[in-house]
Amino acid sequence: MTRPCARYLRGASKLLEFIDFIDMTTDALSFLSKTFGTPAKSGEAGKKQRPSEPPFRKSLKNHSGLMYEMALCRAVDGYLTYLTELLAIIFKTRPEILRSSDQVTLDFVLGHPTLPRLVSALVERKVNQLSYQGTRDLARFLEKRL
Repeated sequence: MTRPCARYLRGASKLLEFIDFIDMTTDALSFLSKTFGTPAKSGEAGKKQRPSEPPFRKSLKNHSGLMYEMALCRAVDGYLTYLTELLAIIFKTRPEILRSSDQVTLDFVLGHPTLPRLVSALVERKVNQLSYQGTRDLARFLEKRL
């Protein structure tokens, strides 16, 4: 397993734990409010009022959509980071994959004192370029090159 994959899986696991925590908290608050309700007002001894929703649970319910949206954005961000790191490893390991008719300026080439540094810069440039493309374009590129 690559380091980027291990990092991605750790992050995804933490994210799932967080979502599970939110669900369990919501369920626990719901159970408590249904079980215990709210205390009876004075003069109504022995009567149990109809349970009302605790403010925290109501706030949690009102913001749950936003929390799930943030979790989804975090999941997508983690996946894209994983892809970017994986592409960098692939290109650094097999730089011949980068062969293309793309042109670079002489200034760019001469700005790197050694061939390994030039290759690293070209890898970084290609990874950045690919990271701004859609998933389908990336899949086509990889299918054609690998």
